[in-house]
Amino acid sequence: MLALNIEFVERNPNTGVILSPRNCTREQIERHSVELHERNAVVLFDPQFYQPRTERENILNYPYWEGINFDTVEFASAGASELCRGVIRYQVEQLNVTEIILPGRYTNAVSEDWLNTHYVFAETANSLNLDRPVYSTVSIGPDIIRNREMFDRVLNEVVTYPVDGVYFIAKSPRGFLVNDDVFIYNILDGLLSLRLSGKKVLVGYSNQQCLIYACAGVNAIASGNYRNVRSFDPATFDVQENNDRQRATWYYDANTLSEFRLQALGLAYQRGLAGRFGPLCEYCRPLLESTNPANVPWGEPQAFRHYLTEIKRQWQLLCDIPISERIDHVINLVENVEQQLVDLEERGFRLGDRSFKPVIEPTLNALLSFKLDRQEDIEQLANLPE
Repeated sequence: MLALNIEFVERNPNTGVILSPRNCTREQIERHSVELHERNAVVLFDPQFYQPRTERENILNYPYWEGINFDTVEFASAGASELCRGVIRYQVEQLNVTEIILPGRYTNAVSEDWLNTHYVFAETANSLNLDRPVYSTVSIGPDIIRNREMFDRVLNEVVTYPVDGVYFIAKSPRGFLVNDDVFIYNILDGLLSLRLSGKKVLVGYSNQQCLIYACAGVNAIASGNYRNVRSFDPATFDVQENNDRQRATWYYDANTLSEFRLQALGLAYQRGLAGRFGPLCEYCRPLLESTNPANVPWGEPQAFRHYLTEIKRQWQLLCDIPISERIDHVINLVENVEQQLVDLEERGFRLGDRSFKPVIEPTLNALLSFKLDRQEDIEQLANLPE
């Protein structure tokens, strides 16, 4: 993935990379940050503090973990401040990051300790008079997001933090694409509130469904290669496991926000459905312009390049629309996806288990409700600085 990062930023000058210690050694991260800076890329670093008692060796290899004891009552004050200073020092002195991401612990239930710890992180960063933007990490689970009282409590705290923005990470209630109307609506509502408070918002571990967040004024989304970095699972930051890689190769069809097996594409082409997938990019052209995609040697690297290229293109198209007008374009996007999937099914194409179809209804329901309830606030986004 490090080589793909370099290629991606060279071809897409207005993008950046969030460095992840989970699957990289400290030496790899530090060398890679130099390579990215040499290409004028935006460089960020995720401290991945989500599971403080992690056993993953790569995560624990970073210097800010040394001497930190999470089992003492003092951690929420003195220990949290010490950890935060170490995280910032490493990012600034060793990686020279463009923007700073503060540590954030994952939770699925709001507690005073959790709130106090994250407040200390923000206050510690503020006391250092840093010369670059700072983001608080908010990493929360579905129980909080679906409970408006708990979610609002988190939001009400975060908007008061003396930081420039929020690195927002939500655990899906079902692993990948979300089919929960309330969950989707509450996230849209919460992201809009963060933006209207003056905070920048960066959404991590994003997938194609997260494109809808453009209508809530989100500044940027971060995605990745394998599905475990396009959907947040705190368990992957805990114990060491060896099943990260998913070997099957899938084609991401931006027209339908769905992913299809190459064999399914091959049968579709044989039945005269060529031309219904796309759009073409430099990475998928050999696949889609062939007579039989199932016979094209199109492996993981090409699939990754294609996916990231298409997600970036789709996000940029939405961001080119005036911020207060994006809601209608996002709704149209999802409605068009629905129509194209219906058309494929009517022509005998089986959509498979990575289709966007199961989440269309809840996504549209949340979007339409969000537009109706927050239209005046959405229009206020036009008053925010870019």
